[in-house]
Amino acid sequence: MLDDTPTQTSGYPTTGGGGSLSRLRRFSSKHNNGLFTKFLTTQLDPTTFKPSITFKWIPKDKKETKDEADDSKIQQFCFPESSSVMDTLIKSGVETIASFSFILTNSFGGKTFAYCRRLIRSEPVCFVFLSLRPHFTLFDELFDLIQEKYLRNLKFCISEILTSLLTFPLSTSGLVSKVRVSANKAQTENYDICYTPPNTEFDHISYETVFNMQTQHVIKLFESMLCEQRVILCSSSISRISNTILAIHSLINPFVWQHIFISILPEPLMPYVAAPIPFLVGILDSSLKSFYQQPTEQVLMYNLDKCEFMIDPGFKSLLPPHIANYLENKLKRLKQDQPTCKDHPLVWNGFTPASALAPPTPITNTQWIQITNQSTIHFVNHSTL
Repeated sequence: MLDDTPTQTSGYPTTGGGGSLSRLRRFSSKHNNGLFTKFLTTQLDPTTFKPSITFKWIPKDKKETKDEADDSKIQQFCFPESSSVMDTLIKSGVETIASFSFILTNSFGGKTFAYCRRLIRSEPVCFVFLSLRPHFTLFDELFDLIQEKYLRNLKFCISEILTSLLTFPLSTSGLVSKVRVSANKAQTENYDICYTPPNTEFDHISYETVFNMQTQHVIKLFESMLCEQRVILCSSSISRISNTILAIHSLINPFVWQHIFISILPEPLMPYVAAPIPFLVGILDSSLKSFYQQPTEQVLMYNLDKCEFMIDPGFKSLLPPHIANYLENKLKRLKQDQPTCKDHPLVWNGFTPASALAPPTPITNTQWIQITNQSTIHFVNHSTL
């Protein structure tokens, strides 16, 4: 059922200034700014391919519930690939870094964002921030700093960084500000991290992949969400899946998806795709063999790498023609007037608009939401489902 109730890069080191930071920390030691609720480091055993928590940090005054203390789900989502795939990645000798996210939902429906930075090397490791708000840009900068300390086995520095981050008083101006964190108790190794308070609940989402889709494909995925169908997004990139599934999910705003929503489905949980209920899930293309072994029916699957449907049940469209035309024209015009960047020539439905030669104007996330808002409400009010 759709609900119309609204839901809710490295720091630069500085030296000295310890006195000022020390006073701030003493002043705010009892005031948690709520940037995140937990930080974890998960490592994968290269022989057994079982993940384990090697480092866990939570605020001293926080008491975890039974659900919050269970980190087994987080470990599973950090390494969703099968053992054979992970073995191949490790033995390739190529070190890869990827950032991605997923959402955890508790028994009361509350959502927690998990933002991850994963390093595939001889001993794969994944850093995870858990937060009630998607401060993804801030976490990206912190990951660069934490990764450097972790590889040098300076876990005490990570603890100090997290403590100083969580107690730093944030600006309420809504503008970009600097958050100063310290890597030691003496505050002699300090770093300034840029922090921008989110203006909307969509600030953390990139619509690049959606922007590259054909207009009809965007509309079909949009309608499938409204009709509460079974939708699967597939890609070879864990980052592309986790971000695009958030973008597709946001298109139905102000309505909320109330069914199964899994950003990246781990291979051991592949039987979920055979569930006889609506779902929106993402899977890696390395898990396709396992997917095709499931007794699925009436599933809509879309390949994000090739921007094409892999499985299409051929459902009859319930979207009123004038709404479909409105969406198609609006999306085409938006694509034509605002190419994403000059390094990626705009091609939509087989033509390159002349505006691509003009100075690029990045599309804003709010524009994507505005396109679908009127159509969403009209469609739900007037269709006969």
